[in-house]
Amino acid sequence: MGATTGAARTGDGIRNALFRPTPCGLPHPSPPLREVSVLAAQAAKVPDAQNSAKGYGTEIDLRLQYDPYEHFQLKGTLGTFFPGKYYSTYKNDDLGGGFDTMALGGMLMAAVQF
Repeated sequence: MGATTGAARTGDGIRNALFRPTPCGLPHPSPPLREVSVLAAQAAKVPDAQNSAKGYGTEIDLRLQYDPYEHFQLKGTLGTFFPGKYYSTYKNDDLGGGFDTMALGGMLMAAVQF
C-alpha cells in the first residue's frame, strides 16, 4: 500500500533492545478483563552522546473476553505505546519531529464454535 519503513528510527523492527516485561496478575477472576501486561524496552548499547535517550518506551496491553452465549466468544485486545526518549527526541530531516505522542491499537475477534 505504499508504506515504507525507510524513515523509521529502528528500521523494520526493534533491534539492540533490552526488554523488561512486567507480569501483571489480576487479584481475582474478573471477566471480561482477562490479562493486563506491561512491556518496557530500552536500547542495549548506544553511543555515549545518546546515553540519556536510550529508552524505547513502554507498552500496556489489555486482553478482554466476553462469552454471551454457549459456543460464541468475543475477544479483544487494546494496546497503547508510550514512546521513550529514543523516539520522542528524534528529529528526521524529511519528517521533522513530533514522535512523542502515544500510539493506540486494537483488535476485536468474534468466534463461533461448532
